[in-house]
Amino acid sequence: MRRIQSLFFLLLLAFFSQAQNTCDCQENLKLLDEILSNNYAGYQYKKKTNGIVLDKLYNELLKEAKKERYQNYNCARLLDAYITAYEDKHTNIDYLGLRHSIGKMSEKEKAALFGIVAENKYLDSKQLSRYLEELQRGIEGVYVNKEDTCIVLEDRNILHDYIGVLWNTHQKYWNRGDVKFELKQNSKKQYDYFYYDKHHSLESLRDIDISINNIAGWRKIHVKSDSLIQEENRFPVSAQKQTDSTLYLPLQTFDRSYKAVIDNFLDSNKEKLEKTPNLILDLRGNKGGG
Repeated sequence: MRRIQSLFFLLLLAFFSQAQNTCDCQENLKLLDEILSNNYAGYQYKKKTNGIVLDKLYNELLKEAKKERYQNYNCARLLDAYITAYEDKHTNIDYLGLRHSIGKMSEKEKAALFGIVAENKYLDSKQLSRYLEELQRGIEGVYVNKEDTCIVLEDRNILHDYIGVLWNTHQKYWNRGDVKFELKQNSKKQYDYFYYDKHHSLESLRDIDISINNIAGWRKIHVKSDSLIQEENRFPVSAQKQTDSTLYLPLQTFDRSYKAVIDNFLDSNKEKLEKTPNLILDLRGNKGGG
């Protein structure tokens, strides 16, 4: 079997400010292909064995690169899609990322910037309810990690097969409906995982094995119909005043998917809680969680 020698290289994408970051994504994609051609020892072999697929993807990505959405940091997503298609872990792109360029920005500038780079697939309560009733199957469903709740939807195009859309989050700079991660199945029947960190910087993992209950640390929770919405509307903790010195607080679950709801209650009632010496926690019916 022919041994393929490959070259690891870094393509650093600096992203300094909203006013300065416009770029020609098509030119960046062409530059990446040129770098691969000149420096990656496996380039010709990959072109020979899988050239039709690679060329088709390259041309489709060039078309996408014309869109306004990719004339900023989001161009990185197209570059990553192209280099990932070579299915060689020795070829990689390392990004400086947004986290390295927002230090001197005001909160208003940060919010505006993150609003531009985030892809949003907002679901209202009715849409989510219908989705949970009709479409939840296989990989699709509701997933949680330590910080967020995502709805995983099938959404097939050249970049991904599935997307993880935020439903609940307490992360700053993220909103309901923002796409938090993407999954693309590769020729090995595994998945390439593209994830956006708290500052919307792109990270990726290749060849991950996923089950219908776990995606790269996201745990699937099984909810019936619109129970997630009902809980969200019903559960926010409402403390009842028993006496001037005592509050009564029923907690129906400790499931991590409701962490944002509980945190919101604590933040909103911080002063009241600090001034009340006695707190009664009612855990009857609480099935736990974590």
